[in-house]
Amino acid sequence: MPGGWWEEEDDDTAGQMTSLQGQLLVASPNIGDERFEKTVILMCHHDPESAMGLVINRRANSLNLGDLYEKLDIGAARFCAADPVHIGGPVDGNRGFVLHSQDHMLPESLSITHEIGLTASIDILRDITEGVGPMQSIVSLGCAGWSAG
Repeated sequence: MPGGWWEEEDDDTAGQMTSLQGQLLVASPNIGDERFEKTVILMCHHDPESAMGLVINRRANSLNLGDLYEKLDIGAARFCAADPVHIGGPVDGNRGFVLHSQDHMLPESLSITHEIGLTASIDILRDITEGVGPMQSIVSLGCAGWSAG
């Protein structure tokens, strides 16, 4: 029977951690932490020492990609200016993260699942604005992060 993040399947795997990377965490209605109320988090990294994910269902109220591109001075967002910017979590709110389809991976991109990549480089934003980036993407500011314990 599953026990949280730990599953005991047989004697060979007893006590081993099951990674949540690529899984969705849905906030419990009684979570008691307004930073995570009604959130859905895609887990991008999870090991015994740390975990990191991005909230995928919380949009910035007054910021779209066109505004972000202007602030970063990387050219006009020709193909996606009206697309929303998401709030990825309460940690590193000025740092950008792009969840995207794996049809366009940069050397620094991380594979989250066989279909989803994560890139934290401004280069992917340039590629998106030039129309050569990934077919699907979510641009987020900030992330959710946890340390062991």
